[in-house]
Amino acid sequence: MRGLKTLATLAIAAVLMLTACGSAQNVGGADKTTALVLPNTASTTAITPSATAAPTQAPTTTPSPAPSPTATIIPSPTATNTPKAKCGGPPTLTILVVGSYPTLYGMGDAIRLIRVDFVHQRVAIVPIPRDLYVDLPWDSPYPSPVKITSAYFLGTPAMQRGAPRDGGAKLLAATIQYNFGIKIDRYFVASADGFRKFIDAIGGIPVYIPYRIYDPPSNSNFYPGAQYLNGYQALALARARQDRGGFVRAERQGWIMKGILKSLAEPETLKHIPEIFKVFKSSIITNLTPKDIAEFVCLYGNMLAHKQEAEVFNVPDKLVRGTREWIFIGKEPHTAFVVKWDERYRKWLHEALDGEISP
Repeated sequence: MRGLKTLATLAIAAVLMLTACGSAQNVGGADKTTALVLPNTASTTAITPSATAAPTQAPTTTPSPAPSPTATIIPSPTATNTPKAKCGGPPTLTILVVGSYPTLYGMGDAIRLIRVDFVHQRVAIVPIPRDLYVDLPWDSPYPSPVKITSAYFLGTPAMQRGAPRDGGAKLLAATIQYNFGIKIDRYFVASADGFRKFIDAIGGIPVYIPYRIYDPPSNSNFYPGAQYLNGYQALALARARQDRGGFVRAERQGWIMKGILKSLAEPETLKHIPEIFKVFKSSIITNLTPKDIAEFVCLYGNMLAHKQEAEVFNVPDKLVRGTREWIFIGKEPHTAFVVKWDERYRKWLHEALDGEISP
């Protein structure tokens, strides 16, 4: 049993590390009103007999019976089989995943929203561009607008004296809800160093790279094809972005997340449990509970049994645009590259998380 719980912890951490009546009775049956049968009110008239004729009896008039009231039958409501949440989980769980760089109190370098749907057995992973142009909640001690990557950093103890260890995650979660109306249930933060160590601890990951990637700033040098990456290589691939335009880094991080899930499906992963626990203690911040972990692993196991995988979305580049704007870095105004969005992007986020669209 202990090994099973440990494997559960392993699986949820891997998914998050980069960046979760009977029928109603008839109420209108047959009317019990009894038809009223009227009494025979026609009297029989006697004829006085005569000497020459036999007595004749007058005909008796038989009354017609009164019609019975017609009963109105109200059909019973049809019972519907409402789907129930599987594995004892809530209907849905929304998890904010942050890859901070370079430390746990650094910038929110990779940001993901994971929606775990326990009713429809679905997991969606949706990226948030780090340069997204947003406002901080009204009660933040810092001015707006900012890049969303700063919303994490500004809440950490590095920027707010006396802030809790999870202050950055809480401020980022509040910022996402303030701008997009998405409530965060849980958060999970991992540093870059923790991510690298984690990949090594699970024995590396398989990744298919469809094209040549050469990006010296991130130490990336990859050729097309199926490859097996260690922690150092996976971190380099996750940060590579200078070789191509657009949101390629988010796309490549999606490749890595799929590789993590595949690696975790291998029984060999159990051998690496001691190394994984060492990583957890020093390199993550989370409010996920053991119950959350067990429910997620149960659900994902069911998905794999039915050949289902997590849905990994890319940034919808047609719904956002890059430009330069005045923003605040801390309390100082600067011009910087930002990603602007409108109501179409907000709608896309909700649709992707709610399962109304596919990647």
